Amino acid sequence: MHYSKDIENRLATAEGQLKAVRQMLKDERSCEDILIQLSAIESLVNGTAKIILKTHLNHCVKESIKNGEEDVLISFTSVLDKYL
Repeated sequence: MHYSKDIENRLATAEGQLKAVRQMLKDERSCEDILIQLSAIESLVNGTAKIILKTHLNHCVKESIKNGEEDVLISFTSVLDKYL
C-alpha cells in the first residue's frame, strides 16, 4: 500500500518533536512543558495511526473482501484490538 506524503510528514514531525523533548530533558525544562510536548506527540501519532487504519480498512480490507478473502476480517479485528 502506498501512503501519502502527509503520513511521511506527520512521522517526520513526530520524530522532530521527540528529539526536542530529549533536548528539553537535557536542558532540565519544567515537567509541565515536557508533558505538554509529549501530549502533542501522542496526539500526532494517534491521528496518524487513525489515518493508516482507515486507509487499511477502505483499501486493503475492502479489496480482500471483494476477492473473497473473508478471513481478512479476523486479521483486521486483531489489528483493531492491538490498536485500541
